[in-house]
Amino acid sequence: MEKSPFRKSLGTVFATSAAALLMLAAGCYSLETAPFPSEANARFRLHAASGEPVEHIVVANDGWYLFNAWPLASGNPNVNSWFPFRLFSNCVNENILQDRLTHYADTLGYTVSDLVLLSDEQVFLSIPGTELPVPIPYILTYRRKQFSAVLVKPTGTESDDPDAPEAAKRRRISREMRDRLKQIPDGDAK
Repeated sequence: MEKSPFRKSLGTVFATSAAALLMLAAGCYSLETAPFPSEANARFRLHAASGEPVEHIVVANDGWYLFNAWPLASGNPNVNSWFPFRLFSNCVNENILQDRLTHYADTLGYTVSDLVLLSDEQVFLSIPGTELPVPIPYILTYRRKQFSAVLVKPTGTESDDPDAPEAAKRRRISREMRDRLKQIPDGDAK
């Protein structure tokens, strides 16, 4: 039994609409920075005794999951890619975001201070005014992970000299941390 032309076109329209909706709401990766306000420097010096706070940075990624387990679409944290999102890849995790944050700080020669993680997960469909999902819990879930930190520029005579033992020690520790983060699976491998 062959499908009618109307059913074929309806199926094509539905599939195209679903793909377009997924693309529009797929997810977003962002790395945003802002100069650290000078009036807050005095209060922050208690936390960053070894340097001067220069920038506030927020690294975030979000995406959609099926049954709270299988990734559907998320923001693409690969800076060299032209495609803004990734399909069927678990890019909404702390390891990837922390790697991007430390890589950015390391390229500028800053250290990271006051690192804070925000993690949010929401059920896609719910009854308005309640927390009850419709019709089955966790058909689609929305996840968001975000790191917020302050980048600190090392100060003092020892820190300004790139050959100083303290600066070399910080660079070595930063390299070791990046290498260890790369060894942690990002959730794609099953």
